[in-house]
Amino acid sequence: EVFAPYPRGVVRVLSMDVVRLLAEAGREGKLRMIYGDDPCIGVHLRQLLFDPEEPLPSLTLDDFDNRVFAMEPSCNRNLWSKMSNRSWAVHHVSVEQIECMWMVDLRDGYYAETQEGVRHDPSMPVDAFPTLCECATDPAFDERTDMDDLKVQTDRVLFGD
Repeated sequence: EVFAPYPRGVVRVLSMDVVRLLAEAGREGKLRMIYGDDPCIGVHLRQLLFDPEEPLPSLTLDDFDNRVFAMEPSCNRNLWSKMSNRSWAVHHVSVEQIECMWMVDLRDGYYAETQEGVRHDPSMPVDAFPTLCECATDPAFDERTDMDDLKVQTDRVLFGD
C-alpha cells in the first residue's frame, strides 16, 4: 500500500520568514504551548506580533479563496464551508475519509502509482479536482442549515432584530 503523498487533508502554508521566526522563538522557549494545533498556531503567531523585544510589524493571513478550504467533510449545499471539486484542504476528517480521498484521487487519475513512485497529473486544472463527496459519509451534516443561519445572523447584525 502507498500512503498518499498529499492526501488533500490538513495543510498550513507559511512564508519561510515566519517559519524561521517561529523556530527561533521556539528554540528560545518564548512560545506558550496550548492544546490543539489550530489554536496553538494562532497563539504562536499572536506571540510573534506582540513580542516585547522584537514585535512583528504586521502579519497577513490570506484566506481570500475560501472555496479551496472545507471546514467540514461534507458536500451539503447548506454548509458555508463544504467540500467541492476545488477543495484541497479538508478539516475534521477521519482516517477512513483520508483513505477514501486518496482512493478517489487515484481512481480518477489525479494520482498514479508508477515504477518511479506516486505521481500526480499536472494537467489537471486546480479548479477541477476529483469530487470527494463519496467520502462525506457522516449523516450529522445532512440536517445542518449553516447558510440559512448565516443569512439570519448577518441580517440581524446589519438591520437589527
